[in-house]
Amino acid sequence: MKKTKFAVLLTAFMAVLGLSSCLGEPDPYSYGMGIFRVYGFPGYYKFYTADNISLTPTNQSVIEDDNLGDFAYLYYKYDTRNITQGVNNINIELQQPPVPIKTIDPYESEGNAPFVSFQGSKEVLLSNYLYDKNSLFISLTYNVRYNTKDQTKNDLGYHEFNIWKVEEESSSEELVLRLSHTLNSVEIENEGTFVYNDIRRINLLQYINSEETPKKIIIKYQVEKDSSSSEEDNELVDVEEPFTLDYDQFLGWFPNVEG
Repeated sequence: MKKTKFAVLLTAFMAVLGLSSCLGEPDPYSYGMGIFRVYGFPGYYKFYTADNISLTPTNQSVIEDDNLGDFAYLYYKYDTRNITQGVNNINIELQQPPVPIKTIDPYESEGNAPFVSFQGSKEVLLSNYLYDKNSLFISLTYNVRYNTKDQTKNDLGYHEFNIWKVEEESSSEELVLRLSHTLNSVEIENEGTFVYNDIRRINLLQYINSEETPKKIIIKYQVEKDSSSSEEDNELVDVEEPFTLDYDQFLGWFPNVEG
């Protein structure tokens, strides 16, 4: 089944090349982006798709982070002439350093900071990126404090996230999770604030087994209470409309991917 999926990808590439050849000499290079599993060590990294196809950067020096973690976002350039049936490794040229994607810790923690909305968007959203049925990538939005005289001095590295199953609210039909946001104490001089968008991974294997698959996943989280209705600053309340995922539909995006 994996070969069939790759054959579809190969056919799509060849269709584009065939069309281009009718218009003139095709450009053999194209660009790609996405989230990939990380393997390797500083100086020699490889990145894998869920179908176990590896992407090997030819410009390893672009990778600045010594600890990429388990997953990373890549934006890269590749030669379409190397996309052939049965290929299991593709050389790529990174167009920017990989962005590490952290997995949210599966532990209960009360949290002390809110998630925020930005320009009408929800605080927690499904990201545009997929990997496999056991990895749910979500987009989180929250405030980051910084020094207005030196933006490199900020509290971005002091934000932590936890997620856990709410047993008393979950059922065979619905998996209810609670997501918390904790800001560890750090002093910022000449304080300003900007809205930051972050992509994190939820390892669904922590909460779902093959014997009991829910139809929906609900993620509850907290926002700041409307200041006009409370005298207490920074009071946190549950968001009125939690994140809800149609899990049946989500699984439909991976019909040929096992595990």
